Amino acid sequence: MVVVVVALTVAGVALTFRAAPSSNPRGPDGTCLLTGEARIVESVGDLVVQPTARDEWRDVTITLRGQGTAAANAGEPMGPFALKREVVQGRTALKLELFQKPDGERWVRIVMRPTDVRIVATLRGEQCRLTKSF
Repeated sequence: MVVVVVALTVAGVALTFRAAPSSNPRGPDGTCLLTGEARIVESVGDLVVQPTARDEWRDVTITLRGQGTAAANAGEPMGPFALKREVVQGRTALKLELFQKPDGERWVRIVMRPTDVRIVATLRGEQCRLTKSF
């Protein structure tokens, strides 16, 4: 009888202190996903990102890839070009010319066309991602 009581007590304590499941959405492979929007506004040369609802993305890295459109680089892959932000909350417009490679080369809108973006950020204490093709 004592063994049963001890076993039930230990099980109750273990269930009480276990980690709560994450409230972040998951992909098929179990990775954390950001929910929100990412789109290109060609007329002004902006990438517009917007977390869903009142979400706040922290420690954000946005990586942009594309293709060349000039005669010298037509169809060639361009990138990756990255931009870091501390926080993204609400609708945020980012000039494409702010994106750059580690060597300092910047995105040149006149000779490059974006094909996809990948956003990696911390959401509710977990590193999550959003990928979008254009």
